[in-house]
Amino acid sequence: MSTSCSPPSAANFDQFHVDLTSGELLRSDVRVPIQGQPFQVLRLLLEAEGKVVTRDELRQVLWPQDTFVDFELGVNTAVKKLRQALEDSADRPKFIETLPKYGYRFMIPVEWMTGNGDGVSLPTFPLVHLHRWDRGHFG
Repeated sequence: MSTSCSPPSAANFDQFHVDLTSGELLRSDVRVPIQGQPFQVLRLLLEAEGKVVTRDELRQVLWPQDTFVDFELGVNTAVKKLRQALEDSADRPKFIETLPKYGYRFMIPVEWMTGNGDGVSLPTFPLVHLHRWDRGHFG
């Protein structure tokens, strides 16, 4: 039994497996095509462990400071492509909750895997945990 703490290299949720090292997304052991930016969004959402990832945090990770891009369109497109890969819906989300004009939150618990393949049970979050944000605060 190893006592060293390896950083998580993969995550499992629902029927999906995310390999953070190779950038692969698998659904029931079948590779799901996903581009770089949608994969980065997925990684950020998973690593947030149920907390909201703001649109500004996404901008900082997806585009360097000196990049000029239509940020709103870029974030919307990356999230839309991620939802397509996960077969999720903005109207009836199973995985990604939208907090309009603020950010996104991953809605279900994630099991993390270390580099040696051991499952890591990290604290999970209650599904009702929305901090002080709820749908009534967004317009």
